[in-house]
Amino acid sequence: MTDTASLKVEELADGSMVLTWDENDPKCSLLNGKTEEEIVAMIEKGLETMILEEKQARLKALKQLVEHDQQMGLY
Repeated sequence: MTDTASLKVEELADGSMVLTWDENDPKCSLLNGKTEEEIVAMIEKGLETMILEEKQARLKALKQLVEHDQQMGLY
């Protein structure tokens, strides 16, 4: 077995996407039996989580920068 999941994403000419995977791949088995709507919801939730985590990381970095600047007496 490899470290790479068997999930493949293909973009069609009309802009839609087709997902395929090996149903025996343990990394993709959570997709087995899911409807299109369920898979879309999983992807959307994952993207929302990634965006939120990125915003939180940027906010933390900004706060650290402000604290540093305050300690340096810049304002």
